[in-house]
Amino acid sequence: MSEARMKANVLKILASPAIRHINFRISGNHIYNERFKKLAVAIKVGLVGFTVLKDTQAKGRYFHQPNILMLNETIGASGTISNRLQQTVVHECFHAICDMEMLEGISPTQEETCGYIAMAIYEKYHFGKSQYKKDHPMTAMLATLKGNPGYELQGDAAFGDLYQRAYEMYSKNNSGWGRDSNIHDGL
Repeated sequence: MSEARMKANVLKILASPAIRHINFRISGNHIYNERFKKLAVAIKVGLVGFTVLKDTQAKGRYFHQPNILMLNETIGASGTISNRLQQTVVHECFHAICDMEMLEGISPTQEETCGYIAMAIYEKYHFGKSQYKKDHPMTAMLATLKGNPGYELQGDAAFGDLYQRAYEMYSKNNSGWGRDSNIHDGL
């Protein structure tokens, strides 16, 4: 996928009506539709670059220096925007928003967990369903968020369960993962 195609796909995803359903707080930082719109503008004017990840298992990454969104070349290679690409883009765009807004007080594990929550909200409202089973903590989290726009995640039991899962997943291959605070230096 070319970088131009990647940029066009990301902007299409950020314009989805499903994005407006992302509305929560983490450690007092409000994550909602307007932040995604602001990111789309930053992308349009070139403040966020794009590159293709090659020969990697990762589906996507965001690097705060030099403000690069990277997506795996196999995702959307046909020119279509696969469901998985859309979800990965929302997750990585959440990281870009944290950087753009220079959000503070969010640990790396909280940030990853929130990225997955944003991804799940997008999935539910864009595709009309959720991949999570009834007893999964993400299902409880989505139900809580549906009736509580701007809900503070910190202290929520389902968020705590999701946080623990994220920490275990990322620290499994890197024992030092998540110990340093994230660097958000703006675009």
